[in-house]
Amino acid sequence: MVWGTLVAIYLFLAGIAGGAYLTATCIETFWNNRGLEIIRRYGLMLCVPLVAISSVFLVLDAEAGLHNPLRLFYVVANFPHSMMSVGTLIITSFQVITLLAGWKAWKNKPQPGWLRVIGSLFAIALTVYTGLLLGVSKAIPFWNSPILPLLFTVSGMSTGCAAAVLLGIYIEKTQVEKLESIKKVHLGLLMMEVILIFVLLNTAGKIELAGAQSVAKLMNGSLAPMFWLGLMGLGLGLPIAIEIYELVYTNKMAASMALASSGSGCASTEGQYSGIRMLVAAETFVLTGGFILRYLILAAGVYVKLL
Repeated sequence: MVWGTLVAIYLFLAGIAGGAYLTATCIETFWNNRGLEIIRRYGLMLCVPLVAISSVFLVLDAEAGLHNPLRLFYVVANFPHSMMSVGTLIITSFQVITLLAGWKAWKNKPQPGWLRVIGSLFAIALTVYTGLLLGVSKAIPFWNSPILPLLFTVSGMSTGCAAAVLLGIYIEKTQVEKLESIKKVHLGLLMMEVILIFVLLNTAGKIELAGAQSVAKLMNGSLAPMFWLGLMGLGLGLPIAIEIYELVYTNKMAASMALASSGSGCASTEGQYSGIRMLVAAETFVLTGGFILRYLILAAGVYVKLL
């Protein structure tokens, strides 16, 4: 790998932070009467440590920070000519935003409108940046695709949504009964991610030989088992199947639980726990797939010498 696992972790956590903020802000703006307050509050508070940890990995990006601490000052001073300096500005600004939003959530107060707008813009900028950061490496053709920032943005929104939902139902299990709107959006994001992955592979394979070699590594080479089983199967296929199953049977399960609540409370509890187990499995798979995606993109890069 040209860049190591530290970079994959940074890309993963930054995407979750941006996605969790957008999920919480969407709940606050569009679904404030759906009973999702716990997911909203803890989604915003989750962003604070994730952005802070991402900042640490940004400093250590490309495994150079530990060996040359002065590199950070060079990065900041090189704004806006360096993509790293742009990323430093984005993540630093977003850290301030998440601290304000997290404090509001801790006090159980909504974000003011101006903070939602600015925060959403920086959250999107952060997820887009995670793809642009790789794109500036001209020596690796596989990363020089306009699809990559879009893919990382969609994946970040998906993994952020999964993390916010998991934390929310951990705090309050009854949130699982109110997730229909989120599930529909999340299913759309997962399907879009699958489409973008194959568009990326199709276009990257036509750029030049190194791009085709990267695609071959993923499709039928050394990375194929992780790509097909880990990403397409565990990380995307299973969550999509579970989300579809839950949405198709939502009304049936709701009617069954309503009937059980008037009769046998035991059946209601059994249905609730079954729904929670399926949800936890699906969202855990989504998070796993999000990390695998970023690891594979990094690992598949084939370096070429620039003349």
